[in-house]
Amino acid sequence: MQEEVTQKTIALSVKTARVTADVLKNMLRKYLSGQKQKGKNPYKVGKQSYKELKSQDSGLSNIEVTDGNIKFFERVAKKYRLDFALKKDSSTKPSTYYVFFKGQDTEMMNLAFKKYLGV
Repeated sequence: MQEEVTQKTIALSVKTARVTADVLKNMLRKYLSGQKQKGKNPYKVGKQSYKELKSQDSGLSNIEVTDGNIKFFERVAKKYRLDFALKKDSSTKPSTYYVFFKGQDTEMMNLAFKKYLGV
């Protein structure tokens, strides 16, 4: 499954009598200019604020984490390309972190937590 996510294929078509280097170069230029016009993805990816994550109009889920080694979790979440937000609750001893993530990312979050916990 990882290969499916990391590899992209594009299909370009053109009517021509002969495919030359110039024809291919022009096709790729037109494709890239079309990509520029689309613009960037308006949604942020990875670690973000709770407000940014909530604005993406997807159901949120959360998990409570009490471990102080939150930086390792951030590396694991980045590896699995998870969109998440951290909130710290200082009223408890030791401090508790709440990890909010999109509801559709539940399976990937489970994989990330298994890696995080060393299971």
